[in-house]
Amino acid sequence: MDRVKAECYQNNLRRTGPSVRSTNRKFNDDQHLGSSENHHSSGGNNKARSKRPIGRQSQPGSGDTTRPLPCPQSLWRGVPNRVLIVYGLERMNVNCDKVFNLFCIYGNVTAVKILNGNQVLVELQDVEAAKRCVSKLNLIRLDKTTNLKVKYSKHSYINDHGTSRTLSDGTPAKKIYLKSKFNRFVEKEMKYADQRRIATPSKILHFYNAPLDICAKKMHKVVTDALGSMDAIRSITILPKKRPDAKCSTGLIEMKSNELAVKTIILLNHMPLESS
Repeated sequence: MDRVKAECYQNNLRRTGPSVRSTNRKFNDDQHLGSSENHHSSGGNNKARSKRPIGRQSQPGSGDTTRPLPCPQSLWRGVPNRVLIVYGLERMNVNCDKVFNLFCIYGNVTAVKILNGNQVLVELQDVEAAKRCVSKLNLIRLDKTTNLKVKYSKHSYINDHGTSRTLSDGTPAKKIYLKSKFNRFVEKEMKYADQRRIATPSKILHFYNAPLDICAKKMHKVVTDALGSMDAIRSITILPKKRPDAKCSTGLIEMKSNELAVKTIILLNHMPLESS
């Protein structure tokens, strides 16, 4: 669920793409609409290892002017680079959009490629964005036995030429996001300032651009249906409107663990949501 330009209501329904991100905000006792219980009962691929670049030339204005150069493995390992290799997502059966949902919180994502071994390559717009992703996402818990591993790749870009294989859900294994409206790290765009605050993954999620009439019960159903668990949410708060003419809602969701919060972002960020 992520940033999408707010739309006016037409008839009784509208579709938006609400945003979800981790936040450092904490709940106050007088903010709670109640716990979820009050709403209802809770119950390595050969190509990837090639030394050939697998990427696209640096984009103008990306802040990265590097060219793919042959480099011994001992030299490139750990060197900051705008392309990251990600391990640990294979158990979640992700696609490119789900990977984008998580990494776009820390910088503009320009491309995602899921390799045959289910490792993932993520190309950021610049090295600083890649550094933020490594700093905030490396070794976060995905479940009781799996940590996400985010490392700098030896590749300088992801190649956008040629055909891409298809994943089991029918989506392409490679996708370009250069023109995605969900990339919010835009210079001089102050309207996105609240949406690009950097926070370490936590149990509390901040959602925004939800329908104006969204309620805690509806949000509870959306999240628990996606996670397949009625016992995943601790509490939901719909925040007061900042302006009388507000066209969308915002709020906080407290999950029962950091792992569930991360999974919620991967599955639900940018998801269209109907009004109640």
